[in-house]
Amino acid sequence: MITGWRARDAWAVGYRDARGVYRSLVEHWDGDRWTVMRLPRLGGPGNGLNAVDAAASGVLWAVGSASRGAGPQRALILHRCASSPS
Repeated sequence: MITGWRARDAWAVGYRDARGVYRSLVEHWDGDRWTVMRLPRLGGPGNGLNAVDAAASGVLWAVGSASRGAGPQRALILHRCASSPS
C-alpha cells in the first residue's frame, strides 16, 4: 500500500520475508529514491503492514497484524508524528 501528499513525499508499507519469518516494512520516497525506514522491535514470530495513510502535516498511520505464536493474530498499529525523523 502506498500513500503520499506530494510528489517528493510518499510512504509504502508491507512486509518482507526474513528467512521464513515475515517482518513489517516501511519505505519512504523523497522524490529521488526509496529508503527503508527503521522500525521499533515489534516482537512475535511474524508481523506485516497492510495499509497506510498520511497527512500533509507529516502524521503517518500504518496498520496490519502481528502473530503471537499461538492463537489469533493481534492488531498492529504504527504512528509517526510530524516531528519524527523521516
